[in-house]
Amino acid sequence: MPWGWAAGLTLGSAPVECLHGREPLPGKKTMKPITEAHFGQTVTILKVSGDLRTRRHLADLGCVINAKVTIVNEQDGDLILKVRGARVAIGASMAREIYI
Repeated sequence: MPWGWAAGLTLGSAPVECLHGREPLPGKKTMKPITEAHFGQTVTILKVSGDLRTRRHLADLGCVINAKVTIVNEQDGDLILKVRGARVAIGASMAREIYI
């Protein structure tokens, strides 16, 4: 088996998924941007990406890992979210940095 080949390897007790973009392992969640969520849907944030300034701004708005967020409105990719009881508006480019 060549070095770096991930099939069949484990990390601790969890198997490592293939590094070649194939199907995720059974039971593993796949992440998608919050822009793909539907109106009225409540989702959990799994990852916040982007540069440090973007991540810090989103954290100040309450968009942190494991936060429950409801999609209140969507227009041209811009979102209004309900986070911890408050409504927050974010632009499309920033919304693409939030994964659910």
